[in-house]
Amino acid sequence: MTNFIKLFSGIGIVSLIFMSCQDTNTKKITENDTQAPKYVFLFIGDGMGISHVKLTEAYLHSLTQDKPGFEALSFDTLPITGISTTHANNRLITGSAAAGTAISTGYKTNIGRIGKSPDKTEKYESIAYKFQDQGYKIGIVSSVSINHATPAAFYANQDSRKYYYSIGLDLIDSDFDFFGGGGFHKADSLADKNLYALAEKAGYQIYRETINPDTLNVGEKVMLVNPILGSDAEMPYAIDRAHEGGYSLADITKAGIQQLMNDQGFFMMVEGGKIDWASHENDAATIVHEMTDFDLAVQQALNFYLEHPDECLIIVTSDHETGGLSLGNASGGYDTDFAMLKKQRMSYYRSRKISIDKSFDKSMIEDIYGIDDLSDWELSMLALAKHPQDNPDYHMDYGAYHPYLKTCNKILNLRSGVGFTNWDHTAEPVPVYAIGNSQMLFSGSYDNTDIPKKIMEACGFDY
Repeated sequence: MTNFIKLFSGIGIVSLIFMSCQDTNTKKITENDTQAPKYVFLFIGDGMGISHVKLTEAYLHSLTQDKPGFEALSFDTLPITGISTTHANNRLITGSAAAGTAISTGYKTNIGRIGKSPDKTEKYESIAYKFQDQGYKIGIVSSVSINHATPAAFYANQDSRKYYYSIGLDLIDSDFDFFGGGGFHKADSLADKNLYALAEKAGYQIYRETINPDTLNVGEKVMLVNPILGSDAEMPYAIDRAHEGGYSLADITKAGIQQLMNDQGFFMMVEGGKIDWASHENDAATIVHEMTDFDLAVQQALNFYLEHPDECLIIVTSDHETGGLSLGNASGGYDTDFAMLKKQRMSYYRSRKISIDKSFDKSMIEDIYGIDDLSDWELSMLALAKHPQDNPDYHMDYGAYHPYLKTCNKILNLRSGVGFTNWDHTAEPVPVYAIGNSQMLFSGSYDNTDIPKKIMEACGFDY
């Protein structure tokens, strides 16, 4: 990926960085201070830990260099780095609903809650509504369904993240200006009240067919839905886009910026939701493609920042880490070969979808994962996967996934030097990156509930 700092140092960004690191930016904005940012971006890489960042950077470096190293993603070159804890109110290892609520409202809640207190009696207001009250336009983007847990935390108040239809109704009632990416999951829970139809009735212009996002009519309330959606109304994985089509997360982000741009200001949340999904599947190659896709979306905001350096604030973070990802594993010891991940031709998800009616044999690992020199140990792993009921470590080896395909996936991971400790979330702290007005507020170590408070402080608003 392009190194953001190196690329733009020639037009003065370095001086801007040092100027914005002055102590005056650590206090609340007043009439005598620097103008508060009026264009605020919050990027959330769902499931993204620091190892996800570094795996992607090591992979990108390995594609062009013989010696080990890292090619920095654009957001990893930002001048401010912090670290955030993520625990929920009732569990150390959080979920996306509780973490999304913490990041959007500044309050801890229990697992599964969307914008509500642990006992379900109190509704929490997200910073998106706080910005809306100040006259800002609001945009919400996600690569998974738009009524999934993380985007929902910015506009909904529900007892459970599973109430997709009710969350969709909250989306419509929000009156936010732009929604993009995935569509409505369970849009037809009430047959005569389809969520898309209700959104159109509420004044949203809905685009579900392939268009040029640059042609959207500015000023409309818009839902830009990816023309290709999965069974849960999510966008396809980036690694599969050449086969399945549709927009990139960067396309949606760019369209959102164009729709939201105005003199008063805007707040935009963009989620790379499928980083988490690929991490649950322990699919390292798909992770690096999702991470690269997410970084390109961040780059759209950085391009905008260059045009509005004194008026912009960009924060990039995660809600939690997924998979217990490591660079290195017990099988390979100190050896790694991350360039091997390039051999994988599609996501685990797509390989499962197209392989349902096929016989499972070693040709599949060559067709999908590019491996044709299996060792005796690897052949024994595949043989056992054909009879998974005989495996005493079934859950550890296969999780909830297809045993044979997951074993093929695992062989490539092991050869590459990638490790996973589980199929779920961990309690690992997550990184925070920032650039822009009041960027120093995001330095150091803090809890995820502090992120919205810092954003409000940066903008001069009472929390």
